Amino acid sequence: MRAGGGCGSICRGSGSVVTWRRAQMVLLSAQGMPVAEIAKVSFTSADRARDVLHNFNGDGDVIPEP
Repeated sequence: MRAGGGCGSICRGSGSVVTWRRAQMVLLSAQGMPVAEIAKVSFTSADRARDVLHNFNGDGDVIPEP
């Protein structure tokens, strides 16, 4: 990383859309949003959102790869 780059130079353009969406689901859950709402804003089903959150809770702080 170049000096003064900050998070923007690391975060922008790195990782897959799937990883970003899973991270978003975990963050929204940590903020107390219900699974039905998480599914709606993540454009997925409630069952898939639950699966992502259960996997995250089982694995700890690792975002699962697609």
